[in-house]
Amino acid sequence: MRIAHVSEAFGGGVQTAIVNYITATPEHDHHLLIRSRPGHGTIGIPENVGVSGYSGSILGYLRHARRQVVDGDFDIVHLHSSFAGVLRAVLPARIDIAYSPHCYATETGSRPALRLAYHAAEKALSLRPQILVAVSPRERQIGYALNPRMPATIVPNCATAAAPETAPEKAQERTDLRPTVAMTGRICAQKDPRFFAEVANILHNNGFRFIWIGEGDDGADGLRAAGVEITGWLTPAESRGILRHADLYLHTAAWEGGPLAPLEAAAAGCPVLSRTIGSMSSLGYRVVGNTPAQAATAVNEFFSSDDFRKQAENSTAAVLRYHSLANMSEALKEAYRMTIRG
Repeated sequence: MRIAHVSEAFGGGVQTAIVNYITATPEHDHHLLIRSRPGHGTIGIPENVGVSGYSGSILGYLRHARRQVVDGDFDIVHLHSSFAGVLRAVLPARIDIAYSPHCYATETGSRPALRLAYHAAEKALSLRPQILVAVSPRERQIGYALNPRMPATIVPNCATAAAPETAPEKAQERTDLRPTVAMTGRICAQKDPRFFAEVANILHNNGFRFIWIGEGDDGADGLRAAGVEITGWLTPAESRGILRHADLYLHTAAWEGGPLAPLEAAAAGCPVLSRTIGSMSSLGYRVVGNTPAQAATAVNEFFSSDDFRKQAENSTAAVLRYHSLANMSEALKEAYRMTIRG
């Protein structure tokens, strides 16, 4: 089948997820209709994939993508993210659509009036024939609430599907022996660096080391003031090196769809604790409350209680087992079979 992947914000976790989908279903002819996010590239696009890029405004991109889809003779059009999902309103009814929000816009920390507008738009767009390809039980639940009759399935993300076969990375000696707590992502409101900084402030006398892998402006000063080390953007190999030496990954995001960063930490052997949000609870991570004080208590308990640490290790291992390339591949193949209406 010819499959078009449409994304107005190609980069970060969305880029990784799309490339992983391509890797998981090599029997299909994949094409990318994308508007890239400068400075947010992650893993490379396979050489046999057709790419049509666009560098203008979002509105211009949506017009461009619609023309490409209508003229492209694709069997399936896979829309990635809520903004790309707007195309459901203007694509011809004959086109078979798979829709992956990668976190519904209704989950964001936007003003209540804006969230209501997003909800109304998503509800209206859910009425068109399509299949929801969710990345977590929480995301599927939201889809069913919008339209109980909309077909929906879960395709788990995978941390390692697109990892290239390379020579083994050289083991780096750990030079800082303090218990290390890490977090990965762009420093922005969604990832809530203020929450992470407050945990670091609460525990500043406990001898822990806090590291944020990534960069950004919205909250970086607060992280530095709390003594958090900010690495800037690193290569995947460099990130894995830090996570292999970290003792704990603490995911503090305020909202998510089905994030890749905790999976990458788990794949590097780093146990995961998470702030309590719907998606992370539904995925099976060990959640520890929705306040920095609760999270700080859990971090302390992780390092002081063998039973608590084992619980975190076991839940992390279970999540990683489920989020495998084999499970992603099988679920995505079934999703695409469900998308075709005949």
